[in-house]
This record gives sequence, structure tokens and C-alpha cells, in this order.
Amino acid sequence: MKLNLPKDWFIRAAKLEGDCEVGAGSPPAAVQSATPMISVFTHLTFGRLVLLLRRKLGLSIDQLATRAEAAAEELQAIEDDPYHEPEPSTVYGLAQVFGLSPAKMMQAAGLAVAKHFPPDQEAVRFATDAKPTGPLSPEEQHALEAYIATLLDDERGKR
Repeated sequence: MKLNLPKDWFIRAAKLEGDCEVGAGSPPAAVQSATPMISVFTHLTFGRLVLLLRRKLGLSIDQLATRAEAAAEELQAIEDDPYHEPEPSTVYGLAQVFGLSPAKMMQAAGLAVAKHFPPDQEAVRFATDAKPTGPLSPEEQHALEAYIATLLDDERGKR
């Protein structure tokens, strides 16, 4: 089979794809609605925050769901799926359980825009894989404390 299309048609089509992953037969709308990488990183980092704080308190997913008045499935998705966008009510409930500022938790979850972003270095260190159960290792404890400190820096600066 020979395609009788001009070269400039292929160049225009390639430019439309941008930096998105290409799939055969995908409609243009699917390419445009791809999740931005910054969002995936934000959700991954927030999931790690929830996982480590839950483990620090020694709670199961179900116990945390009860305390935060959230669905266990939602919490599991927050911890495991970097493409999952958490519900604001869940993030608020988590902030209450963890004793953190709801506004800062909303920012950490990517549901609100911060005036000052935490240092990328701390976020990258924090977003590394964590064990799903058991007590926190010293490295996980340090990463959790450093990341929470970056979340609280803005709050302390306002006082």
C-alpha cells in the first residue's frame, strides 16, 4: 500500500503530537487530553505522603478511611495510582487526620496552586518508592520529615 500524501502533511501531523505518547488510531482528542507529567509527579508525591503518614500512625487503609471519612478505594488509588486525582473532601479529611494544614494538603495533592513551591530536590527525594507496610525506615522517616517541613515553611513564614 502506498500513501499518496504530501510530505508537509506528515510534518504537520507530527507537530500536533507534541511530546505526547503516540498510539495507532488514537483520536486527536485523546492525544490532547494526556495527563501532564507535572501532574503525575504531584500525584505520585502526594500518594507517598499519604502512604508514609499512614504507616507512621500505624493505620491500615480501612482505619485511615474511617478516620478521614473517605472511601478505602479512594485512599488506595491515592497511594498506588499516579494518574488518580484525589477528591477535595478526601484531602481535607486526610489533613485533619494527619494534623496538617488543609490548604497545604490541597497544594500537595495538586488541587490548589501554591505561591511558593517546595524545593524540587526534597520532592524528588520524597517521591522515591516506599514500602507498603511496616514501620518507617530511618530514610523514610527523614524524607517524610523533610517534605512536611517544606509544606510547613510557608505557614511559619506568615506568622
